[in-house]
Amino acid sequence: QQQQQQQQQQQQQQQQSQQRQLQQPQQSQQHTINPKVELMALAPTPGGSGASAMSGLSTPHHNNPVTHNAFEFHIAPTKLAQACYNQSIDVYSFGVIMWEVGNMQEAYQDMTVEEIAQLILSGSRLRSASQETRNENANHGFYQVSDHMFTQYNAIMNDCWTQTPSQRPNFVTIAERLQKLLEQIHNA
Repeated sequence: QQQQQQQQQQQQQQQQSQQRQLQQPQQSQQHTINPKVELMALAPTPGGSGASAMSGLSTPHHNNPVTHNAFEFHIAPTKLAQACYNQSIDVYSFGVIMWEVGNMQEAYQDMTVEEIAQLILSGSRLRSASQETRNENANHGFYQVSDHMFTQYNAIMNDCWTQTPSQRPNFVTIAERLQKLLEQIHNA
């Protein structure tokens, strides 16, 4: 009976942990773009300020079961600095997701959580894909976009993860800018 209770508690803890992980949007067969940023691990909780995501600091995130499911490397500098949660934190996370989409790779590969936090808090950001990488992606069936369009995409991304939260756009503005860019791509 005690074992059953322990197993039930473990299952509940696993379910809660899974609910708190960053949920990646499923790819639609209709090719609609409907990104969602849901970082429940850091969302305010009743009676508390949210769960801590700063565990396993010396482990590269792809080997760490906590970070592999995406906490730290999508977190805005303000959240790392223990600021109050608001929409600008989600906008920052969306900027990191934009980087991953534009570069066709996971952000901050082979870095420890501590290295990621230091990089983010210092104001440094990931570099965008080179022309060579973009050409290689195009050879694998992905959109080939002009330098001008890629520059516009990067501008939106960079606005999302600017160091000052009040200077980040809201999601309505981001959606409008991405829609205009998508129309340019389809009309090219």
